[in-house]
Amino acid sequence: MVPGPVRSRWLVLLICCGSPAARSDDAPPPPRPVLAPQVKRRSAETVFSADDAPYFPRDGQHVPGSEVLIPDEAAEPPLPLITDILEVINPPPPHWLGPLLDDNSLIYRETRNAASFLSSRGGFGLTTLSFVGDVHADETGPIWLRPKFGWHFLNGPLQPDLPPQSYDLALEANFSRQIDSVWSLHLQVTPTIATDFDNKGSDAFRLVAGGMLGMQLSPNWKFVGGLTYLDRPDLPLLPIAGFRLSAEDVILDLLVPRPRFAYRYRVTDEHEESWAYVAGEIGGGSWAFERDSTGLHDVVGYRDFRILIGSESRSAQGPGHLIEAGYVFGRRLEFANGPGDFSPGNSWIIRVGTTY
Repeated sequence: MVPGPVRSRWLVLLICCGSPAARSDDAPPPPRPVLAPQVKRRSAETVFSADDAPYFPRDGQHVPGSEVLIPDEAAEPPLPLITDILEVINPPPPHWLGPLLDDNSLIYRETRNAASFLSSRGGFGLTTLSFVGDVHADETGPIWLRPKFGWHFLNGPLQPDLPPQSYDLALEANFSRQIDSVWSLHLQVTPTIATDFDNKGSDAFRLVAGGMLGMQLSPNWKFVGGLTYLDRPDLPLLPIAGFRLSAEDVILDLLVPRPRFAYRYRVTDEHEESWAYVAGEIGGGSWAFERDSTGLHDVVGYRDFRILIGSESRSAQGPGHLIEAGYVFGRRLEFANGPGDFSPGNSWIIRVGTTY
């Protein structure tokens, strides 16, 4: 007979280990404990690659918790990556202050659908409506054409008797080429008919032409030099020379004939920019006309100097807009074939329109 203490120990052992039937090989094994997967947290700035895609176990297969990647619930979609891809596929248009476009504006500052009003204070006034178009055989090509039309309303002087209206019809041809990383070239020729349509002789034809060479001195500094032939009795030639400083929000042109300081005060995600500027420029024009009093065919040239304050907006999706006002001085009217040269007094000007 088994003593009581030994019998008690055997009972405890049987209870803990189970009966032989309970340990049969046909019985399913006890379930293994499933550990919670380890979570790798990432910050909102993380950009996920293809290898980082979250994977979840299927079909009863267990995946080590260290291989499960779950993004942070607070993380934003990877917008910087999407933006980078879109810019590679469809890059945004170049900055509106690109060197070739600005070099062109130095030869002749372009506006489209503009209206300017020069007060007749001082004895002579001039209101101008101008329209400019673009013709490109190839958007990326170095050659393009610009048909241009100007409608001018002249106010005074009474003697000599200027026509009340005159017109400009022109076709401007441009050629631009970035020669290498340092040198760039721009050429321009513009045959023009400038007349009151009473004088339609050879005096009405003008050939405006110019050229400019640019040299990139550093990422921010550039030197430009060139010459423009204006074919005007008052201003036959116009030299172009100086330096340009281009920074992120500042443009400084130490240039003849158009010095300028511009500051960018607004930029949007849609590549829209707003600039405020102070500039100087040479204004005027030249037209063939017929004197009412004598019937004499003549050519008049008008020149002035301007100090302008303005605001200009630019958009990557289309033309920009400008509004400016300024003080006009150094005014001069000169005639090619008859008397009447005249120096009007100082005045002021307002201009609104769209730009390239």
